[in-house]
Amino acid sequence: MANPRSIKRAALLIGLAISMPLLSFCATATPTAQTVTVQVPETVVVQQTSVVEQTSVVQVVVTATPAEKGVVEFASFYPVDSPNGREFASLGYRLEAEHPECDFVFSEYPGPEAYQTVNLRAQEGDPPSIYSGGANAQAPGGGDDWKSGLLYDLADDMHNSPAYGQSDGSWFDTFTVSSQGQIEFDGHIGAVPANEVVLALFYNKALYEQYSLTPPTTWQELMANSEILKENGIASIGGGGFSGYVGYWYDNLVYRLMGNEKMYALYNGTDTSLKWTDPEPVMAAQMLVDMIHSGYASDGFVGGDFAANQVAFFTGQVAHLYVGTFVLGEVADVIPPDFEFGVTYFPTVEGYEDVTPYESVTGFMNSFGIFNPGDASTKNYSTECAVDYMKLYTDKDVQAGLVQALDFISPVKGVPGPDSIPGVGDVMAGIKQWWPANQALYYRFPAELRTKMWDNVVLLALDELTPEEFGAQMEADYASYR
Repeated sequence: MANPRSIKRAALLIGLAISMPLLSFCATATPTAQTVTVQVPETVVVQQTSVVEQTSVVQVVVTATPAEKGVVEFASFYPVDSPNGREFASLGYRLEAEHPECDFVFSEYPGPEAYQTVNLRAQEGDPPSIYSGGANAQAPGGGDDWKSGLLYDLADDMHNSPAYGQSDGSWFDTFTVSSQGQIEFDGHIGAVPANEVVLALFYNKALYEQYSLTPPTTWQELMANSEILKENGIASIGGGGFSGYVGYWYDNLVYRLMGNEKMYALYNGTDTSLKWTDPEPVMAAQMLVDMIHSGYASDGFVGGDFAANQVAFFTGQVAHLYVGTFVLGEVADVIPPDFEFGVTYFPTVEGYEDVTPYESVTGFMNSFGIFNPGDASTKNYSTECAVDYMKLYTDKDVQAGLVQALDFISPVKGVPGPDSIPGVGDVMAGIKQWWPANQALYYRFPAELRTKMWDNVVLLALDELTPEEFGAQMEADYASYR
């Protein structure tokens, strides 16, 4: 089917091409006249005005070639007829209305090979403008795409120009602390935050009220609550299942004991004076083991079915779940309509409260990347129009609507959380420090090292490694990749 916009444009050009000069006048005889020529797009107006206020107006319609528009091609994981696709496309049409110099194109790249397909286009010199799946171009140890000039560096736009609809301030400052920490590296910005996935401690409000429990701020308080729940036949800790989620419990304990910088250095091997056999990594391992040995974890916390662990929480069999905020979408069909849950930060450790702010979270960020036009570009791609589109997308009011329509957590400050996750907006608003899940260790080492780490945590949780043996095994695994 022909594009209505193309038909409209063609009709306009044909109309201009066949137009005859138009002449209208009020006759006058004047001894002296002023001549004013006004040039406007596609029209020249010559107006003669006499000293006695009598006028003669000659209007000539001329043909002109419209300036070529800058193209924003939005390459999306989502089909255009999906909820996400419809939202992305509607913003593109709004962009065209507010920026007539820009032309929006939506391209579908669904399926598991989407990222490879778009990347191949980029490598062949004809990338789209925006890709909605943004690779971690800003990640430590990564960044090859913007270093090579493939990705547009947003640092100047982010820091030296205002957000959409604003006349002052910086676009960068409109983003949350957690998303800011994920887009900038070494002075470069390789991505625009799209939405955030935050790992948070969920708890069953009904069980807390039933047993007069207070949401924990320290590990010791969480363990005390767990003891009361155990005495009443309720499992406290759920959400383990496969190795990654058991590993997240260990990661959080290391973070609380070591702090962000030292933990990052340990996980990424950037400070060789730090060892996995040091007191803090071994202490974190011991705390995880003690929690399991105390009988606080649910059956299947280690090695069980993760979906079953989630269902157990939402059906009142488990009091706590440490999981990403995406969980509501995964198990929406099994959540009772009257279920109430609270959400809070992973607790600190008594004696170590000053190491990290209590209001800290870890998680992931989905992002958009803007490609620089390539040598073989088939369209008049415009990075300026692409930036305008992303500013529109990250406008606070636009984000507020998208959050409720698409059920995600916004990376923009002050945007309420989705109604489906009560309380998560307050958690996000209170963040004082964000740290990357697993400290992004797989950017400096092969991804297999992360898998080995998770496997080692499972062996620890199954009592096949002692905390000391766990530390020694991690040292040996790291040594094999250095």
